[in-house]
Amino acid sequence: MKFFINHLFRGVFFAGLASIGADCPGACRMNVPSKAVCIVQNEPSQCVKLKECTLNELNCERWRQKIPLLGRVKLERCSLIRTPTGSGGCAPQPPKCPNTNCSHDKVIHCVQAAGKQCRLLTNCETQRDNCSRPKNNQLTRIRASACRGIKRSDGFKPCVKQKKKKKKKSTIKKVISG
Repeated sequence: MKFFINHLFRGVFFAGLASIGADCPGACRMNVPSKAVCIVQNEPSQCVKLKECTLNELNCERWRQKIPLLGRVKLERCSLIRTPTGSGGCAPQPPKCPNTNCSHDKVIHCVQAAGKQCRLLTNCETQRDNCSRPKNNQLTRIRASACRGIKRSDGFKPCVKQKKKKKKKSTIKKVISG
């Protein structure tokens, strides 16, 4: 009898576990890719990187138990975690950029982003955009001829290549070789 009760309990327990993901949207399935997401644990310096379907399953179970759901943060916060899933320290948050009104700035310059993309922006707009950009993709002011033909409303476009000037032969060489 004790043997029968143990097996019955195990069967009900495992059936309950199997049904957890059955009626939840986005449950993990074998051989179905799921993108990585990042969550912050109670302690702000600890992040967890996991599959989106796993987060959906966890939140489904938390919802059933009336526990607050886990929220996502930007995946960049989990950039210190090198494995596809795992936990570790959170990367620092980028600074909050001021919501600056640049309507007073009228002087327009040609700026370049990484990848030889150019755009016309004011100094104020350039500073505001650079605040939210990573250090390796800051906008830099370049020569105006690189934005020739680009309109202010165009956004980023390929920079105009400057034609190389041919060097003139020096008159001194002509006299010497002469």
